[in-house]
Amino acid sequence: MGPRPAGTGSVGPTAGAGIGGAPALDAGLPPFDGGTEPTRNQVQPGGLCERLTTLQCAGEQHCCTTAGRTFQACKTQVMAECEMQVFLDDIAMNPVAGFSATHAEATFARLEQLAAACDPSATAWAAQPDGPRAMMQGTVAPSGACKPMGLPSVARYGAALASCTQLATHACLFMGDGPNAAPTSATCAARADAGAACFVDVNCKDGLYCANPQMKYSSGRCTVPKAAGATCTQDVECSTLTCRGAVCVAPTAQTTYCIPH
Repeated sequence: MGPRPAGTGSVGPTAGAGIGGAPALDAGLPPFDGGTEPTRNQVQPGGLCERLTTLQCAGEQHCCTTAGRTFQACKTQVMAECEMQVFLDDIAMNPVAGFSATHAEATFARLEQLAAACDPSATAWAAQPDGPRAMMQGTVAPSGACKPMGLPSVARYGAALASCTQLATHACLFMGDGPNAAPTSATCAARADAGAACFVDVNCKDGLYCANPQMKYSSGRCTVPKAAGATCTQDVECSTLTCRGAVCVAPTAQTTYCIPH
């Protein structure tokens, strides 16, 4: 796959080994290279996309039998997506999101462990409240107002969606006419059962997703996902959280770590 660019880290003690010392899926693939610096996962806002994409792309190189690109090419694409579409660092810099350095370190350590083992359970873990969402612990108590302030932007709205405390049971629910107008209200509401109103997936209880194709604040509904074998267009529609070839399938190392490009 070619040499690593300077500064990406060298092979750590978990390289080529699964969780608990189990062998990696394919000993012929490059070893996992997530870095060895003791403080590598102690990341602050401004460096979250950098660390996340390092682990994602190290996982692609280590686990994907058909990566089709170098580590650096992966980093360039995925960094752009993280910075310009997800706005992870901008969201974390917003005080309302309640960024937690402790939870961020635990998140990156867990992701590093899963990727080094090519473990497909990373898909399910990432959807749980104790997954990457835990980096934002929120600042707004249940039933409190979480309407984004200032001019509308993806980063401000993302921070508002991450602003509720008790994230296992509550999330910021936008209400209004949307998607082009600002929400008329936003409250840290209890995550809902199937059939209830939602704006995004976190408004629904674990195991459900928000069916809201037009992204209108008041029109989404919490929905039971489809079983393996059903037709789909998005990962969240599937109980397996994996939609490939328009069909819900079980996650594998290849579906989990071969980043679409």
